[in-house]
Amino acid sequence: FMLWGAYAHSPTLTRGYVLTPPDLKAAGDAANTELHTGLVKYLHSLTLDIRVQWQWACDANYDDALNRYEAVTAATKNVDEKRLRQLTQAHFRGLLAKRLLRREHLVLFISKRLPKTPPTVISSGGLNDYWRALLQQQEAQFEQHIRDLTSSVGETVSVQPMTQADLHAFTYLFLNPSSGDRPNPASLDNTESIQQNCLHSDINTDRLGRMFLDGYYNALLILKDIGPQTYDGMIHALTKTTLINYRITVNVEPLDTYAIIRREESEHQNLQKQAEADETFSQLRADTIKRKQAIVSRLGEGHIRRFRYLLVIRVWAASENQLAADVGAIKTAVQALRNAPIYDVHLPNTVLETFFATFPGNTFHPYVSRSKEIDDEHLANLIPLSSSF
Repeated sequence: FMLWGAYAHSPTLTRGYVLTPPDLKAAGDAANTELHTGLVKYLHSLTLDIRVQWQWACDANYDDALNRYEAVTAATKNVDEKRLRQLTQAHFRGLLAKRLLRREHLVLFISKRLPKTPPTVISSGGLNDYWRALLQQQEAQFEQHIRDLTSSVGETVSVQPMTQADLHAFTYLFLNPSSGDRPNPASLDNTESIQQNCLHSDINTDRLGRMFLDGYYNALLILKDIGPQTYDGMIHALTKTTLINYRITVNVEPLDTYAIIRREESEHQNLQKQAEADETFSQLRADTIKRKQAIVSRLGEGHIRRFRYLLVIRVWAASENQLAADVGAIKTAVQALRNAPIYDVHLPNTVLETFFATFPGNTFHPYVSRSKEIDDEHLANLIPLSSSF
């Protein structure tokens, strides 16, 4: 588990899971539709005290796979087969050195608020027993949550809990772009936080308001509004680019359906009163009234569910010119998402708040100014469910 905040102030408990979905970029519509349906089902299962974060990243790290291939090659006795394998491994070693290989990674972070402070009249040993029992209870709930995810998306999606070493390496790569594809973090010091273990440089902003971290220029792009039209598999246009130095983060917060219904009904009544008092007919207002009627009906019948989401694309490069070129390529890829508008963050305060909102597992970050509401079926099309074996 990863703990955000102090025990005395209702902390957040987070756990990460490595997801390996099937490669659907060349699959038919039926496969994409089936996975989309499973994601919608999973989103419906989220309770109001749960928040999730999807972290997608890519690198060129096939070093372990090549090491295993070379070990088999060294043990091969057939001369012709061994020569062919040596040529193959030399070819891929060259591609690895030039970062021409591309490997995708997908991690799901699930967070939940722990109850408020325990009873004040309690001994030190009793306090330890209280938190130990509470964490054991939460562990069982997290396991049930993952079973719900597996049953929704199917057994074709592998879900493995992150170990402490996995979380350390993932966070280290997040905070140290200069480490490239093969992180070499120092041994984990359990007396310090994960950020103290992994963050070894200052976070500043440059003359353009972009973030400067670990010797690299970073651009943060926020998807403003996807609109009412999405389709299955559309996110592959963003995950299947030729770039490597970028990440996609999607923070998801389930909203209270009953509160949304009350809000929509109130706005619907206000619009009806305006229509009755106004002698001039407004087609826009009439369409809005019908749309709100439909929203209330679908929410009340349980056909849809609303969420608040924040989709951030982080791009980094060693020079400003290279960063500008990579950002342009990402914006071109975003055009395939129904020409969704994208916000290029340049204000220093907004840059830093957005960056901390994308920190692995920080799903309860208070910055929600750039978050948008969305229906479950459209949100499922924005989840970067893509990974490489």
